[in-house]
Amino acid sequence: MLVKIGQKFEVWIRKALPDPLVIAIILTLIVGLLALALTPTTPIQVVENWSKGFWELISFTMQVAFGLIAGACLAQSPAVKRGMTRLCSIPKSAAGAVLMLSVTTLVLWFVNWGIGLIAGAFLAKETAVQLSRKGAPYHLPLLAAGGYSGIITYEMGLTGAVPLWIAAAGHTFEADMGVVPLGETVFSSFNLLCFAGMLVLVPLCLILMSPKDRGKLIMLGSAQVEEEENRQEAGRTVRRRDTFAEKVENMRLCSCEIEK
Repeated sequence: MLVKIGQKFEVWIRKALPDPLVIAIILTLIVGLLALALTPTTPIQVVENWSKGFWELISFTMQVAFGLIAGACLAQSPAVKRGMTRLCSIPKSAAGAVLMLSVTTLVLWFVNWGIGLIAGAFLAKETAVQLSRKGAPYHLPLLAAGGYSGIITYEMGLTGAVPLWIAAAGHTFEADMGVVPLGETVFSSFNLLCFAGMLVLVPLCLILMSPKDRGKLIMLGSAQVEEEENRQEAGRTVRRRDTFAEKVENMRLCSCEIEK
């Protein structure tokens, strides 16, 4: 039953869901129209308020962007990438791959959403390549779902926007609820129990959604696998750093300072 439900949702999403930017534009227009219809504001005031609110969020936007950049740098570092590649080589079957992907990304998103976002995509793609080399059947959309399933634990984790926001003095609702420490949100027994539950339920649901009919499986083609292997091989090729500028740009000290 879960397989049929998942397939129906997959078809519907492919047909009906536009790009995130389009969704953001549509929601912005809807909110603007509601403001005109339900509040005593003019079109000029709506545009002015939107512009003012946009720039008031610039500090938060910077924090989110830097968190993503730092997470990407860490996930793309050679040592972490080698570790993730070895991890992807462990599963021998589609069920094992989905289990590994979902549990790993759930934990990564709990620790840092930036690392989870970048690492999840890499893990899903690399796992598909590894299973293709072994000749094991798998369903690529399911691997992708496993790679991004960690978003479920985002607000449960250490970098969740809401827990961090209400834990800081001066937040918008401080007069009503006070400052709520992380010990009462992220590290509360209830939250940790929910996180443990996700580690069990999410992999189980994904495994049950795997198509039983091999003819319905979507897998990488041999050309795609070969292209990915060539790209990885090219990435492992060490380019000589002859000039002073190239040596300075690739100094480990600079990379460490950026990570700090």
